[in-house]
Amino acid sequence: MKKHFKSGGLFRSGTSQADKDDMADTLIAFQNERSRLALRIQAIPSFVDGGILISDIQRITELVEKDKKNFNAAQATQLLGALDLKITNLSDTWIATQKAEAKTALDTSKTYHGVALKLPTFETRFATIDTDAGKAPPDYAAIKASRDFVVNGRADLKLISDQYRTDYNTVLQMITDCNNKLPTIADPVVAPERATILTKIALAQQKLEEHSAWLAARLTGTITHEINAAVKIIQQKNDYAAVKQTAMTEFNKLTTALNPGADAEYPLIKADVDQAATEETRRDYYNASLIMKTIPARIAPLLALCTAYEEFEAALIPANTAIEQLKKHHLAEYVQADIKAIEAYRDACINQASELKYAAATSRLELVPQRCTDAVTEAEKAAPFADLLKDAPTGDLNKLLADVKTSHKTLEGHARAAQIDEQIKTLAKSIETAETAIKDGDQSNVRAALSRGADTAALAYRLAQTIDQIYTRADDLGQRVEGLEATHQQANYIKDKLAVVTKLAEEARKAALAGDDKALGLLVEGEAKVDAARKLADAEDAFRIRLADTRKAATDLDKTTYPDKAKTGAKITEHLVKAQEHSANFDPVKANGSLSAAEALLAVAKLATLASTSGDMDEADIRALIALPDGQKQLDAMVASLPGNTSQKVMSKLLSVRFNMDVKLFTDETTRTDDGSGAKTGVALNAPAPNLKAYYELLTLVPETDTKLNPSLARFDRIEDETGSYYESTNGAVVMACFNDFNVQGNSLGNPVQLDVIDDECKPVPDTEVPRPTYGKWTTLHEIGHAVDDRKGFMRSNGSGAEFGGWREHGSDTSQISAEIADEFDFDTHYVERKMSGGSPDLPPPPDGVSQGDWETRRDNFINWLAAVRTTTDIWDSATNSNARHMSKTGRMIHEAYPDHWVSYNLSARRKGITGYQFRAPGEWFSELYAAYHTKKLKPTHPAQKWLSKL
Repeated sequence: MKKHFKSGGLFRSGTSQADKDDMADTLIAFQNERSRLALRIQAIPSFVDGGILISDIQRITELVEKDKKNFNAAQATQLLGALDLKITNLSDTWIATQKAEAKTALDTSKTYHGVALKLPTFETRFATIDTDAGKAPPDYAAIKASRDFVVNGRADLKLISDQYRTDYNTVLQMITDCNNKLPTIADPVVAPERATILTKIALAQQKLEEHSAWLAARLTGTITHEINAAVKIIQQKNDYAAVKQTAMTEFNKLTTALNPGADAEYPLIKADVDQAATEETRRDYYNASLIMKTIPARIAPLLALCTAYEEFEAALIPANTAIEQLKKHHLAEYVQADIKAIEAYRDACINQASELKYAAATSRLELVPQRCTDAVTEAEKAAPFADLLKDAPTGDLNKLLADVKTSHKTLEGHARAAQIDEQIKTLAKSIETAETAIKDGDQSNVRAALSRGADTAALAYRLAQTIDQIYTRADDLGQRVEGLEATHQQANYIKDKLAVVTKLAEEARKAALAGDDKALGLLVEGEAKVDAARKLADAEDAFRIRLADTRKAATDLDKTTYPDKAKTGAKITEHLVKAQEHSANFDPVKANGSLSAAEALLAVAKLATLASTSGDMDEADIRALIALPDGQKQLDAMVASLPGNTSQKVMSKLLSVRFNMDVKLFTDETTRTDDGSGAKTGVALNAPAPNLKAYYELLTLVPETDTKLNPSLARFDRIEDETGSYYESTNGAVVMACFNDFNVQGNSLGNPVQLDVIDDECKPVPDTEVPRPTYGKWTTLHEIGHAVDDRKGFMRSNGSGAEFGGWREHGSDTSQISAEIADEFDFDTHYVERKMSGGSPDLPPPPDGVSQGDWETRRDNFINWLAAVRTTTDIWDSATNSNARHMSKTGRMIHEAYPDHWVSYNLSARRKGITGYQFRAPGEWFSELYAAYHTKKLKPTHPAQKWLSKL
């Protein structure tokens, strides 16, 4: 400081010490501020200010240094203050510019497709601009580096995006197509599927933006399949809705109209309706439809019965009223026979109604009131006899004698006078006694004789009326017998039965004469027997016409040559003889049953002839045979008897009609097409049909709901090569390609190489007890199992349960399992996901605390695992590899079941396995158990027995 002042001679003479100190302080303040600003300027690199700030501070310094006389320190200090603000503004402006340029570049980069995975790095670098700007002083180099990284990197991202554009647009269109199909699955019934699909669409979009078009494309393919499956569920639901509406309309009618007419059947129908509702809840619309389709036809006769019952009940009321009024009539005692007959008639109507013959019972009941009216008219005829009894004790004797004589004449003129001759004579004696007593003037004896006469007359009249009632009915019964004997073609057939009826009529007459109450019962029995006899005669008449036709067909057939003629001909003859024996024993049901059996054999012989000659079978003939009682069994027996060289044309026709499916035959896999256009036709089908007969017989081993009634088994394809059998759910086709190996012994079950530990109750039945099924038998049942699973959606609904293996299907969506696998290997999730999907991701940097070497080891461990669980390794067939490669942290096995199709299951489920192949995929798990169940290789103790038996 001293040097500064001395050199310049700045102090004037007389300058006080205080002024000197003040000048010195001003200079010191300037120098300190200049030093501070110099440090700030030194911190700012040249790429920020380009040397402008240095020249500014030099100029201000020169203001002080070059003019010491005027001493500009105070002015210079002020200038330094302005420079300080300039430094701040310059720094802020530069930083803002850097950030703005970086922000523009980043925003532009975010519009690029396929760079989502790289953007986080750019965003991180962009965020460090603020961090570095906040330092004191700001880290300009770092800010510039971040800016340059973001700005310069934009071009690289643009290049990546441009190169990705074609794949991006292709997959984007696939995703768009999926989105466009979403309205087709808006129905709430597929809400779970829709939610899953929406999640997968979003995931596919995400993967597409992450430069993973291949993964997005695979996901989209899965989505398309799942949308189609959901549409199928909706269609099944809609189809069922129409069936359900029709059925429920009728069911509600029945519920409203319910009365004893439907009491027996209604609970059974309601149980089926409830079962259909249960199936609907499970979304098994096919089974629900099978149930509900039968409901209207079952209800129709019940509604008719309910209506008929109401009509019967309505008719019963006036009938009972009329009978009660008749019984209360003051002369009812004179028509007791009529009353009993009417009551018996009414009771017969009630019994007829109890047999659900309401219409007939009603029409008969409607006659009761008139019969009661007629009985009242008849009762009124007894008035003179009633009056006679009434007047006998006190009436005028002359009039009483005249009335008794009148009653005597009435009885003598009665239609049944001969049957009451004794009573008439007794009455005559009473009259004679009374007349003698009159002559003798003995009035007491006159009245006594006349009173006895009145009693005799009344009793005789009642007896005559009863006898007349019985005789009239007996005569009517006799006329019916005579009519049948005279007019019916089969009168001789029922001769003995009519004789019984005649005897009953005669016994009724005798009982009536004896005053035996059983007379009416004998007549009722006789009337029932004559009705039964007529029915037998009618049935016999129809039977004999049918018998003649069947005999003629048998005679015509005997003139031809057909397979197994001796045995079949003898059997036809046997059935015809049996039919006649049953007819002779008055058993029309068995008689016609034997005729049906003979007709079935005739139909079988016709079909067998065509089969042996490779003739053109008529589908209608096959269906007609199936429709006969036991006809389907006869058809199956015929097929079993066919020789091995039966033509493909014949066997394919039999398979097609018997099991209601389209059968197509192909020479090899290359000729097989989804639409079946490459199938063999014409003379090519005249070749022998090895295995087709075996397929037929195998299809008979399982329930018809699994085959004939299963829409998921709409087609059966046989390929004449060994390319491998499979099932196609898209067209419901079982494809069998084990042409030469069909009869080869199948693989062993419970193989310890495949399943090293199996619970005792789940071990397969030993081959010594149940022979090991052939390869063809097992494979056929296995593929049928796929069709059953497809129809029922069994594994879709149940597969995730522990009882069913704890299965999950991930398809091409490796994102569902990548986190679990990454956790197993303590490695990067994104790398795992992309590598599993076929990508070639770069190795990400190791996380903090993990060396590069350890990180690469973890990657190698994952790569080794991935190679071991690819579909080409058949890992499911190896117990050792499955045990070694499962997820130790979760206990689950993850593998690629089919190309690009990943699945997972509980490793512990293998303890209940039957084959290793069962653990390839959920559908295989079901189908292997299905085959084991139907080949009886599954132990009764196996837990799958319970649900397999209820499918």
